[in-house]
Amino acid sequence: YEYDRWSQYKAFYNTPDADREYVLYWEKMVKEMKWLENHVLKDFLEWEPMRRKGLYQSIKIANGFSNIHLGLACHGFEEYVLRTRLYRLFVEGLDRAFLEIWKRVNEGQTSFRDALQEVYNENPVPLRQHTLKAELECPGGFLQLERQVGFFFVHRSSVRVFIC
Repeated sequence: YEYDRWSQYKAFYNTPDADREYVLYWEKMVKEMKWLENHVLKDFLEWEPMRRKGLYQSIKIANGFSNIHLGLACHGFEEYVLRTRLYRLFVEGLDRAFLEIWKRVNEGQTSFRDALQEVYNENPVPLRQHTLKAELECPGGFLQLERQVGFFFVHRSSVRVFIC
């Protein structure tokens, strides 16, 4: 396996011990910084004090690990913020929308499109309303929601754990 940013990898993760500790650092950071998830999409003036507080907290967490230096702690924090933002913007709530569509298709022998329209009209997942609307307006477009839900149908036994 080759890393996309080999020079960055060498600068931060130079030993197997550092790799192991980075994983542990990330696990601890994610658990202890759940509060930050509610702030990552705020405007700059509201976000900046929260970001700073989170950064300081991530550095405190990193102090508990001998192989996590300041640069790596900051890099890990910024990576966590980016991934959390992407999740909040594009993923959060989709599992619930998929489940609602799946239930209608599975139970009522209705088409994907009709089930999508029902879920859109009932609005059980307000956070994803714009996603459902975009799919209704441009089926099979950028979102390819029907393909994604098809994957959900095929893997529903393993997804069940994810939904709970």
